[in-house]
Amino acid sequence: MVKTPFYVTQQEYNILQYVKEYVQSKDIQFIDFNDLYEELNFHFDQDGDIWHTNIRGSTKVMNKLIDVLKQDYHLDTKNITKIDAYDSALDQLYNDTMEKLLQSIDDIYNYFDYIQKSNFIFAVSYQGTEGYSSINEYENTMLNDAGIQFDFIKDKNKDFIMVTKNDQILFYEEGKELNKEYVENSTHITFNSNSIIVNNKQETSNESRLNIVIIDTQGRVLDSLSIDYSTVFWLENK
Repeated sequence: MVKTPFYVTQQEYNILQYVKEYVQSKDIQFIDFNDLYEELNFHFDQDGDIWHTNIRGSTKVMNKLIDVLKQDYHLDTKNITKIDAYDSALDQLYNDTMEKLLQSIDDIYNYFDYIQKSNFIFAVSYQGTEGYSSINEYENTMLNDAGIQFDFIKDKNKDFIMVTKNDQILFYEEGKELNKEYVENSTHITFNSNSIIVNNKQETSNESRLNIVIIDTQGRVLDSLSIDYSTVFWLENK
């Protein structure tokens, strides 16, 4: 028996505990996802409303449920038939959901929490500074956790360009006035003096900032960020 996550009141919690005790007294396994928020990294503002999961939330719930079925009920997942149309539709739904979520955020710290472990490609261009930088330990860790593996404190004066996906650096180069091209499947990423161009469209300016272009699982530009770190760590034009 399974109870999916919902924003539970005290009265509902008491009822749920009664159901849980009754079910377990019959030697039936009860999986209450309301006890697994931290394990799943489940957040109602990101992963659904107070009653329903969105594609992000349902993926977290289903992955956990699959793990239980494999471990406790010996579910064999080795020879699963893949359906391309289903996978494509699921990808599109995930991308559309993430686009709406990201458009609704104006807090940079929440923004980076949303895009962690997202399976997106990040094209990154950074122009260093020998002066003040608002990228401190917290911001440095946050950027690293999102997959941008660079020490913005120790090496803050370096210029670099990077393409990263799922914490894996696909391309990296340091230097001034970098003009390079990177191709990922049908997506062409061009770096030109700190500006980032994707499929012949300029997505960021060439100002001295931390520029990031997020490319979704189907090769579409999902969002672009221009982060001014010279005063306060914030999203420009967001």
